[in-house]
Amino acid sequence: MSDHASTGVKRLRAKGANVISNRIESSVPDSAIDEMLEEGIFGAVDYGTGKSLDSDEAGSRTGSAALNNMVDVSRNGAYIVSFTPSFDRVFLSRVTPSSIRFEEFQDTEGETTTVLKCVEAEVYTEIEEDKFQGIYDVISDRQRLVFHNIKDSDHRERVVAALTAQERSGKIQRN
Repeated sequence: MSDHASTGVKRLRAKGANVISNRIESSVPDSAIDEMLEEGIFGAVDYGTGKSLDSDEAGSRTGSAALNNMVDVSRNGAYIVSFTPSFDRVFLSRVTPSSIRFEEFQDTEGETTTVLKCVEAEVYTEIEEDKFQGIYDVISDRQRLVFHNIKDSDHRERVVAALTAQERSGKIQRN
């Protein structure tokens, strides 16, 4: 949100945009997740549904919501704040429609294949807590939710404004 005090107007950047909080946790090794993050691939939603995005197959209300949000993001795009459970890595990204990807991982014995539903970011950046405390405040109360739509307008504005600031300062990567 930008304040234009002299005109009495606030610009609402996130109005109408999807803004997602994404706790990245998966059954695949952290090194594989780190590799995906470095390539601008976020989401890492599993729920044992393979390449299906059918929310009825998720087995839980949280899983159903995550898959529904993934479908919505694939249709409409979104701003996403993604983080590891320990908060040691936090990324801001913007994804465009049709950005969904399925990443497959096979265990070393070749017996089990895990398929993660992900989105590939158009632009993304890793952020540090000391520079973006407001973003850490946004994700701190959502630490148990995997792919969650942020409803709070102030939190949504913080995510969009932080990515916009990083983009303007040239601190983003593009896919």
